[in-house]
Amino acid sequence: MNLKINPAKINFVTLRLFCAVARTGCITKGAEDCNLALSAASRRISEFEKTLGIGLFDECKDYSTHRGLGTS
Repeated sequence: MNLKINPAKINFVTLRLFCAVARTGCITKGAEDCNLALSAASRRISEFEKTLGIGLFDECKDYSTHRGLGTS
C-alpha cells in the first residue's frame, strides 16, 4: 500500500491524541490526557482518519478496538 499523505495536515497534538486513545482504549480518557474537549478529540480523530484514508478505530462507543495495529 502506497499512501500519499501530506505531512502538513498531521500535527503533534493529533498524533499525541491518537496514541492516548490507542493506549487508554477510550476516546474520553485520551481527550482528558491531551486536555481536549471530547468533541474536539472526536473531530481530530475523524479528520486524521480522512487524511490517512483509512479507519484507525472500529466505530464503537469508546474506540477500544484498533484496526490493523496488532492489538485489540
